[in-house]
Amino acid sequence: MGQNWVVLVDGLQYLCSDIAGGPSGTQANNYRDAVLKTTEMTFFGGNFAIPGAGNVITSLTFTANLDLSLGQGSLQVGTPAFMASNIAPFDFQSPPTQGPILTFSLIGSGPTGQYSTIAINSDIRFRSYDGLGTLIQARRDFDSPGNTPIGEEMQRVLRKDNQELLSYGSKIFFDNRELQTCSPQASSQGVIHPGLIATNFDPVSGVRDKQPEVFDGLWTGINVLQNVTGIFSGKRRAFAFTFNVAESKIELYELLATGDGVYDNGDTPITWAFETAAIFNADIKPRNVLCSLRDGEIALDNIQGEVIVKVFYKPDQYPCWIPWHSFKVCAEKDSNIGYQPRLGLGEPSALDCIEATNTPARDAYSFQIKVEITGACRFIRGRFMAVTIPTPKFEPPQCNLDDPHCT
Repeated sequence: MGQNWVVLVDGLQYLCSDIAGGPSGTQANNYRDAVLKTTEMTFFGGNFAIPGAGNVITSLTFTANLDLSLGQGSLQVGTPAFMASNIAPFDFQSPPTQGPILTFSLIGSGPTGQYSTIAINSDIRFRSYDGLGTLIQARRDFDSPGNTPIGEEMQRVLRKDNQELLSYGSKIFFDNRELQTCSPQASSQGVIHPGLIATNFDPVSGVRDKQPEVFDGLWTGINVLQNVTGIFSGKRRAFAFTFNVAESKIELYELLATGDGVYDNGDTPITWAFETAAIFNADIKPRNVLCSLRDGEIALDNIQGEVIVKVFYKPDQYPCWIPWHSFKVCAEKDSNIGYQPRLGLGEPSALDCIEATNTPARDAYSFQIKVEITGACRFIRGRFMAVTIPTPKFEPPQCNLDDPHCT
């Protein structure tokens, strides 16, 4: 907006420079260097201060004007508890006469760091103490109870983050994905992040009915110090500054867009996995009817080279994955791309047992399936079979606490 906006070291105040082309610049530079001075701030106004107490400024982000009729400005000043909108550019020679200069645009939860707060499609998306946040969605749901975060699907990852280190987080938008660092840890070279949470915006990108963005899950493999993106020689590229703990060296990795490569470093197969929702649930049978997992098959295509597949299952709310079947497939000898429409899994072993319930692991009320693949291919579909088994109306009572023999 023709000005530089800077947060002071106390974190409570911020200021703006003179407008580019203003009189404080030099004629030799066509007055453009006025943005390096704060003459008007010094003599006509003073530092801006955030409303409220007990908060410090964590981010300054520009976006499209939200509500001109309400006096909303394009500069969003973020704190962990709220976001405030400031009119920008600000001309001290002709200050606004109607409406406030600084207004609340979001109350309840705000950004925790500058580098994890970015603008995407005129929205501001950020990392908060509660998870992941977005300015537009919070404003859209303003009349709903609570300022709730997004990303409940990734809470099992986000809730383990060290909140004292969230200010070091990093977020970029690349290849139609939002990449947010997670699991911050202190190291000898700074705060590293062993994981990235990938949010895929493909469902939002169609010309027909738009669907909400989806999570591509947790990406691991490098310890990210900071992600950066930009246009280099006319091509948008993304890079990650990382820390190699084993060799105690800072390294630079490039993040490739979809289709630019199927291996890490040119020849290292990538391990990736996904989990299904609960199957054989109420949409198939009553919830209180037991079933026994008996068979399954999957289909793959775009197989390139050697691909290793491992399939696991999990009964009911059991916390651990139980191995089901693992195998290896390869592309045809004279073809670069292979296709396997039916890859059988067979019957899960009857010997796997859940000790807590003293029941076979393959007998449960519902199941989840996990598929882990090492190599380049595309998962097409999966089919799984179970048979219902007799279910007792009620489980026998547990030992009575008043019984002296109860253990």
